[in-house]
Amino acid sequence: MQRSMLHHIIVDTSLNKQPRLEDFHEVNNVQVFFPLESSQQSSVLLVYDPFSPSASPSSVDKEKHLEEVSKELLKMAKEAADVKTEVIAIEKRWHKAVMGKDGTLDS
Repeated sequence: MQRSMLHHIIVDTSLNKQPRLEDFHEVNNVQVFFPLESSQQSSVLLVYDPFSPSASPSSVDKEKHLEEVSKELLKMAKEAADVKTEVIAIEKRWHKAVMGKDGTLDS
């Protein structure tokens, strides 16, 4: 599966019980920045927000929060990597039923 397809799975975690990316900022004061999908890059940028009301001045706390978010993102990526691609044959009469926007299989 292309990395760009996995990008959606990691970014859109609202469908499962994992924390959403916004939760990382609310809980850990860490913002997560993904590269553009078109760049096909697998690295992300984690930034500790020192201006958040609950931000800690301690460098130890900052490092701890960055590490927690990093571990959670790696866990999310590992779970997304378990996605399998399967090609199935569909009778022509059902093609319109499974086609999505702009003729894709996405809904």
